[in-house]
Amino acid sequence: MRFPFGLLVLPLAVVLTQGCSGDVGAPTPINSGISLSIVPPAATTSRGGEVDFHASMSGDSSLQAAGFSWSVEESGGGSVDASGRYIAPETSGTFHVVAKSVADPSVQAQASVTVESGVTVSISPKNANVTVGASASFSATVTGTNAGDSTAVTWSVEEQGGGTIDDSGTYVAPAATGTFHVVATSVADPSRSDTATVVVR
Repeated sequence: MRFPFGLLVLPLAVVLTQGCSGDVGAPTPINSGISLSIVPPAATTSRGGEVDFHASMSGDSSLQAAGFSWSVEESGGGSVDASGRYIAPETSGTFHVVAKSVADPSVQAQASVTVESGVTVSISPKNANVTVGASASFSATVTGTNAGDSTAVTWSVEEQGGGTIDDSGTYVAPAATGTFHVVATSVADPSRSDTATVVVR
């Protein structure tokens, strides 16, 4: 028996439509119900210093059993071992320690670490009295630098028109009286400086 061609099209179209319904093979979102936290959430240390972090997990005990891994988010931002002990790099900056669930890597916690240089600058004398146009000598000591870092400082006068100071620390008072400030800034770490007060009479 021969059937009209049109009768065969509809069932085939129905089969094709049914076969394409739904997102076959789409990944199922992970919703493990576990959470992580890190203590301390923030810390400060010096270059090359150490900080001990501790992570705790709550939620599904079977997933907790898989544990968590440690890492540092930034390349060159230091290292952290399996116990959570962070070792800072020999560079200053703010870095982030991350604890991540092994069972559900989407669950993680983060702590920030501020790594300071440890550099200090000290000016001597801290106060000076000079007459108009006269000079005074200052010196600066830089401590806490790493091997190979410069212990030099750059000199400046905080106030415009407050006199001048050269690379050797010799200050020359302006032709006007007032209170001014001499600043010594570390070459190794420009965020570190010290200030001396000069009274010009």
